[in-house]
Amino acid sequence: MLSALLILIRMGPHYAHTFFYKYLTELNNHATRVNLKDQSIIIDANSFMYFIYNEILNDDKHKNRNQILTTIPFNYDGYWDYSKQVLNKFKQDCSDVLVVFDGVFKRNANRRPDPERASSLHVTEFNGYQNQLPLLFRRGFIDILRELDIGVNVARGEADPMIVRLAQDRNAYVVAADSDYHLYDLPQGYVPLYFLK
Repeated sequence: MLSALLILIRMGPHYAHTFFYKYLTELNNHATRVNLKDQSIIIDANSFMYFIYNEILNDDKHKNRNQILTTIPFNYDGYWDYSKQVLNKFKQDCSDVLVVFDGVFKRNANRRPDPERASSLHVTEFNGYQNQLPLLFRRGFIDILRELDIGVNVARGEADPMIVRLAQDRNAYVVAADSDYHLYDLPQGYVPLYFLK
């Protein structure tokens, strides 16, 4: 384990994501399977939204060029349906679900994006800006949470520290697509969205 920590320090947090998901879990089976049924969970809203967005974009990759050219740039209905389906599954199966959003904070201009991390994606031409979701994406997500009566918190700044504190207080799993959670002391653990079935 010490050698893994030394590797992480050398590679930095930007490539830790790739290290965790490509090396530790796939090659060496260091992940432990958990059942979230009747468990308390806290969802990182930002990483969840980017994860869902990435899943939808990946579903469009199999379409041929003519299908893509004749469809709208982004299908909000598909997003809402898919998000609602996933969140409803959490609501039905877990004892308590809380979603935490990032608050307002100044982004680090020197931060290098990790190409394997969903929130570092260069998004479609519809947006024209790196790392931005389509215009109504966040609003639609909040509407779904309200409709399903799922608890919502908004952090004052970046949500990660608040999510960790809430997970410790509630003895909850953290569900996200952000390898930073591997570095925190979580009572139950971190469940990457990549491995949810």
